[in-house]
Amino acid sequence: MKKKLRRWMRKGYFCIKQKKQKMSNGVTLTFYMKESSRSEDLLVVFSALPVVGSSVYNYVRTLDDVDCNKLYILDNFGENKAGVFYLGEDGTMDVKDAVIELIEDIRKIKKIKQTIFSGTSKGGFAALYLGIELQVNRIIVGSPIVKIKLFLQETLEKRAVFKAMAGENEKYNYNHLLLQSIEENHFDGEIYLQYSELEEIYKTQICELIQILGKKEYKLSKENGMYNEHLDTRIFFPKYLTKTFNTVDGNGV
Repeated sequence: MKKKLRRWMRKGYFCIKQKKQKMSNGVTLTFYMKESSRSEDLLVVFSALPVVGSSVYNYVRTLDDVDCNKLYILDNFGENKAGVFYLGEDGTMDVKDAVIELIEDIRKIKKIKQTIFSGTSKGGFAALYLGIELQVNRIIVGSPIVKIKLFLQETLEKRAVFKAMAGENEKYNYNHLLLQSIEENHFDGEIYLQYSELEEIYKTQICELIQILGKKEYKLSKENGMYNEHLDTRIFFPKYLTKTFNTVDGNGV
């Protein structure tokens, strides 16, 4: 009962504090922005797939003591508003284009000097995929999904998420989007990756990602969290995230 009450109170807080903005392509984004007058850095946090229900913001309390501009973008599209990996519905990339536009607008208005992307699972995919394209300074991720279609074929609920993304024609090959981007692009930033060799997606998702990042000589720091299940990422990643912020360059971001 107490847990449910806290969840409803948290949801009510964000309903008041969050903003909605219609981007130039017609997509309306929902986001929560916590600004800092003392920092010229921007941290963008992308959400994981929700365990139940629609998309929620991740790691807000984890980052309470981090002094920088923080942008949390809600991926409330697709089946049950559970998310479309920040790409789009029905085989489009309109959500991706809208997200990039929002981030670029904020970077320009706030005169941002350094940009950091972060997220776990679905959010980890988005942080890597969009971070490489936008050439951000750092990407901090936990157990990112790499091959979307493969991951979303596991259960009926996940298959519904994939159907909402791909549409009838399955225009994009979601299994190769991220790996192809890594292969085709040069990235000057730093990537910090937490994962577990024990989790069920390590061999099918993470292993090839590490190999390709190494082959392309990306700047990669790794931590094997040794947790047992993919869902355990949400327990182990907060400490890794704050530790990384506190140790990078000796003075955080």
